[in-house]
Amino acid sequence: MLNICITADHELFFGQNYGTEEEVLLEPTYRLMDMLAENGASLVLMSDVLSIFRYRELGMHEFPDGMEEQLLYAIKNGHDVQLHIHSHWLTSTYRQGTWNFDYTKYRIHDLGFEERDDGIPSAVEIIRKGKNYLEELLRPADSSYACRAFRAGGWNLLPERELLKSLASEGIWIDSSIFRGGRLKTGIHGFDYTKVPKSINWWIDPDLGIEHEAQKGDGRILEMVIGSYYGRPGLLAKKIENSVRGRLRKRRLGETPQRGTAFSDSKGAFETFVKRLENYIFQPIMLTYDGLCKEIMVDIVKQYLKSFDCENNDYYLSVIGHPKSMSNIGMLELEGFCRHMNKEYKGMVRFVNTSDIKI
Repeated sequence: MLNICITADHELFFGQNYGTEEEVLLEPTYRLMDMLAENGASLVLMSDVLSIFRYRELGMHEFPDGMEEQLLYAIKNGHDVQLHIHSHWLTSTYRQGTWNFDYTKYRIHDLGFEERDDGIPSAVEIIRKGKNYLEELLRPADSSYACRAFRAGGWNLLPERELLKSLASEGIWIDSSIFRGGRLKTGIHGFDYTKVPKSINWWIDPDLGIEHEAQKGDGRILEMVIGSYYGRPGLLAKKIENSVRGRLRKRRLGETPQRGTAFSDSKGAFETFVKRLENYIFQPIMLTYDGLCKEIMVDIVKQYLKSFDCENNDYYLSVIGHPKSMSNIGMLELEGFCRHMNKEYKGMVRFVNTSDIKI
């Protein structure tokens, strides 16, 4: 069986937010959860807990209260909540209604893994605090709840050794940060997933790294990859097909107003253009509801069904998206994808969350 986890990076924009936190994040997330529930699926919220901590530290409680209410709603209604860390929140500041984000701490590795003497917690302490926070918040609603899965902010899992050891030491044994074929090196991002195993799932020994398949055992981490279409030739054709379908549907259904902007670490317009062009040509297509049409999402799943013996083995595959970026069209595309899977691939594909992973 191919088990699909639909996940959401549960976070605000790190450039500029064009509305209240409720409008940008909470409202679209509620709509997403309710739509999935109506279609036999659930949502795994990879929740950016450091934003909750930072808002509270600065005396702003409305957004953290809303986040916690939403996380409890998720657990009470059959969805799931797991750990997502954007460490730049720790040293970001808020002045005159605007966040000033400290991108020098964007990667969790930037905190270091040893105890610090400057008052900033280490990566190990942040992982422990995030896990304990989620379990203390959510176990009163579901006594079986456990924080067992992690996604690195910006997919920045590398260098992986100390980070994976820190996760394992806190009882977190599932990672879902890798998408095969992905590679990005900027002033903020830094990862290369072009040489990872072709598996959907594999056990990682932190000492050997993500490029080696290990046996299940103490201190090992199970990778649940984010689906991707990485084959060439055909990659560029798929991207063009998706662009054409998307533009036609936008004409018919109209645009959804943008809720915010991401940060930019480029030096100028030309460099930005070059990076976007390079990504368009060479980066794989992630299995995401941020901008994919349902037909392309289905094609990616079919690729996995064809490549792996899902009839005799259980595999777990992640779909990724961001509620803050979800348009009305994106919601319809994801709904169409779920309905197609339930109708055409019943008995071969099912929707699950991390509590269903049994390996």
